Amino acid sequence: MGMGVRVDCARRRDGDRMKNIQAFPRAANQWAADGGDAGMTLRDYFAAKAVTALLGCYHPDEAAQRAYFVADAMLRAREA
Repeated sequence: MGMGVRVDCARRRDGDRMKNIQAFPRAANQWAADGGDAGMTLRDYFAAKAVTALLGCYHPDEAAQRAYFVADAMLRAREA
């Protein structure tokens, strides 16, 4: 990948608790007001921030994929 971080996609767990944390948590009573949509995950938020820097260097499809690699690294850093 050339980003200095090796990511083994096979080791990622889709059910990983850290990937499902909400970026902008709300109280349970606020969920009912908009049909129960929990909103953006913290992983999606980190990827959205990272993709803006990557779009200038990569095709949009590759930038999006790399942005999630960066987001996963940021979530792992939070656990450390």
